[in-house]
Amino acid sequence: MTSPVADLAAGPEERLPERLLALAERFTRHNDALRMVRIGERAPATAVLDHVSLTRELAHQTGDLHEAVYQLPLHHPGDGRDARIRLRHLAHLTTEAAEHLIDAGDAIDRARDETTAIEEVFVPHRHMPRSADDRLVLARDLTALGPRTCAETAHTVTAEMVRLATVHPHLARHTSVAAFLRYKPTGLSATQNHALHAIAAGHVTISTRHSRSRSRVTNRTGLTLATLRSLENRGLLHRELLPRTTTEHRLHLTAAGRTALTSAAVHQAPRAPVSARPAQAAAPVPSVSELQGGVRR
Repeated sequence: MTSPVADLAAGPEERLPERLLALAERFTRHNDALRMVRIGERAPATAVLDHVSLTRELAHQTGDLHEAVYQLPLHHPGDGRDARIRLRHLAHLTTEAAEHLIDAGDAIDRARDETTAIEEVFVPHRHMPRSADDRLVLARDLTALGPRTCAETAHTVTAEMVRLATVHPHLARHTSVAAFLRYKPTGLSATQNHALHAIAAGHVTISTRHSRSRSRVTNRTGLTLATLRSLENRGLLHRELLPRTTTEHRLHLTAAGRTALTSAAVHQAPRAPVSARPAQAAAPVPSVSELQGGVRR
């Protein structure tokens, strides 16, 4: 088995922050597809259970990356350690989401069997148990923050590793730390870097109206179409048609986009040494006359 350190040293495509951003993209695709599942469809059990293997695979991949992050020197209290814990939580939540999908499929099958037993034609929108829909909603909620968690973990871990290498220069010689120091500045603006992070977190879609040949950005971050087009022209993002639509596109980072976003985290991290605490001036000793109530004997 390849160790996490060997993975980090294998090449740009195997760098840990970029692997976390790639996982964020998989969560976004998973969530987009899961939102399209409708309990009242003709073959609802099949539609639900089709997602179980994908959800389980996401949980497995999240667990693997948690183990890789765990190998980094982030065990002392701090943002890096908190990010690692959130990644472990995400792995557990995704596993639980898969269990809810299985329960939803089982509930649908039971309803179908009960309908058949009374010689009635199974009609999903009429005979579907409420528990199946509830389970589906729970599964969606449990993985909803997956893209954001992975994107924020990638940023936090990168910034923490750069900070540690600055505070403890000897760490920069270690292979697992040196991988975080190889990124070069990209020359992107703060707005462009912000856009890359929002895309990685699964916040941005573009709606195209064919009749008017116009595009509209749907996001929670105030990004403009001009900013997104500038990144698209640089080859840092690409569009992907959302399920069951011909006008809605989800934006995803390309491999170059993931590298650029990681580079932004590296060069935004504090470089000045912060290991020495600022000297604190000694508090002046009050005179006896300044003490309230004088001196107690």
